[in-house]
Amino acid sequence: MKQRDHTMQKELQDASEEELKRLDQLSDAQIDSMEGFDQKEEEYITQGGAQYRKINIFNQGDLKNGMMAQVSVADPKDMDTFLPMDKVMVFNFGGKHYATGSFCGFDFTDLNNGVYLGDKIICPTCGSVYNITNGLIEQGPSMRNISSFPMQTRKKKVNMIVPDHIPAYSIREHLTREDIDPRTMIVIGDSEAALSAIITLRYAFTGRIILVPTSTTGSFENKDVLIRKFGPINKEEVYFVEPDLFKKANVEVKNEKVLKIDHDNREVSFSDKTTIPFDGILFAGSSDRPSLGNYINVHTITDFESHAKAHNKVIKSNHTLVLGGTFEAFQLANSIKTYLTSIKFNDIKLTLMENKNSEISRTLGIQIARRIRQEMREVGIRIVEGAEITNLEGDHVLKKIHFKMFSKPGSNFYLSPDCIISESVLGKVDHSFHSKIFFDKPKHRPELDANLAFKIDQRFSICLGMNYWEMYACGQNALHRSFMRNDLIRTPDVKFNIESGFYAALNMMHKDIRMEYLPLSRLTINNKEIYYYGERNNQYDRIIVSGDALKDDKFVVYYINGGVVSGFLTFGYTNLHLFLMEAMKMLLMPTGKLSASVIIFGRPRT
Repeated sequence: MKQRDHTMQKELQDASEEELKRLDQLSDAQIDSMEGFDQKEEEYITQGGAQYRKINIFNQGDLKNGMMAQVSVADPKDMDTFLPMDKVMVFNFGGKHYATGSFCGFDFTDLNNGVYLGDKIICPTCGSVYNITNGLIEQGPSMRNISSFPMQTRKKKVNMIVPDHIPAYSIREHLTREDIDPRTMIVIGDSEAALSAIITLRYAFTGRIILVPTSTTGSFENKDVLIRKFGPINKEEVYFVEPDLFKKANVEVKNEKVLKIDHDNREVSFSDKTTIPFDGILFAGSSDRPSLGNYINVHTITDFESHAKAHNKVIKSNHTLVLGGTFEAFQLANSIKTYLTSIKFNDIKLTLMENKNSEISRTLGIQIARRIRQEMREVGIRIVEGAEITNLEGDHVLKKIHFKMFSKPGSNFYLSPDCIISESVLGKVDHSFHSKIFFDKPKHRPELDANLAFKIDQRFSICLGMNYWEMYACGQNALHRSFMRNDLIRTPDVKFNIESGFYAALNMMHKDIRMEYLPLSRLTINNKEIYYYGERNNQYDRIIVSGDALKDDKFVVYYINGGVVSGFLTFGYTNLHLFLMEAMKMLLMPTGKLSASVIIFGRPRT
């Protein structure tokens, strides 16, 4: 509680007066349906040894069935002050009122902008689904339950019982470890997938859980935040894990190097000469990012520390270059430009060099990619399309990047940026002990791809024989079977890897559940929200655009593969993608006549 209060106060102190005014202004609808805070009946009650405020928020009947409202709770010492985090979502579901925290556990999105469907509130930016009756997560990628507060109706007044300041998240309730369960689960890695697996295990597993970290930095960080907020960022916004999570969940942390994994005897040997038997072992690490070389002006944002270093170099540069054609590279370039504009550093040139095999073009199609580039150019980002680097000049400092362009064969170009940020693409898996897994029959060794990632089956077992299925892999350590296709995929998408950790943990507990998850990718370009539901490098044979993709401020794109919708994109809408996703879950698509043009291009179906 003290740690959470300290974090809360720090965030409040960091907030600017302008942000306070913007976030805390009550809407007209709230004012019409609520009495002023100075007129409210307020009293303190004791619950569980702690004091809570009992506040009358509106009259019975003001909030109709199926509606939601966000309520700002006044500071107890000054009824005219409304702090940014002291907000509560209030719902009327089936004639009964419920109250939860207002901020998503994945990236702190304000749930007032989300979609309220049935007994669920859905986050618009990450797709996490929360049950409004108790604040529990029903679908990730969020790993934190939002807080939930009791509601009472007395004398036709709706009362809410809350502490003085509103906690965004509820304290996790874990099963305690019991000696009656003799099993031991070992998780190797400190990625977001590893954390998701550990949390899932402890919800239902009472045996021994051992975590073996594999890196010195970047532990359990939300790397999605790092590319969306390029300015100064505090650790509370980045880290998924609370300081005492492992203590509360009774998870042992083994900071030793793995020397050998003997599957035949189900034992792991460590550098401190200890050996631990296991009943299940999960590989859930990340991967090493390939670099352009040891240049001091080339940066890759992989963790909180590298984010801070890149920020300090960019604001001192004259020309910054972002290398890459992935979703992350496009978002990072826009985040940098938005930040530089906000601090009036408009003299810094910003260029995005997009490789000829761009993920954006492959996944979204040529016309949609063209519109996204158009939006980026409007805010002053220069774009080099279809580039292939041919030579690098410089010793310790990269001075020139020579390249040729796919659209201009035979021509040679170069750029001389003083700060370069390379995209965080997938690289080699960072476990050096993959080749040290011992089996009694060599032919049953796990199959690895060129990047040392495991090729796994539908149950997350990394071995084909049933005698070896107690070894599992997830996240960047594994190639997962595609939800839409029949091939294997691997991605740096944080949300996808969190979900893979959840499903892998269920399989470790012998719950034979196949991972069926359609990823959500978000871009915020030129203040326009772009949401894509579908797998990266999606396969399609035609595209249907509802609207004009080159001119309209809002349009929808459907990607069709053999007559089946394999993905869709919304441009300029806040939460339409959530309704479309719900329609897909029910095997429905929006009815009505589409003003659509059909574009036949892209990769043919295979």
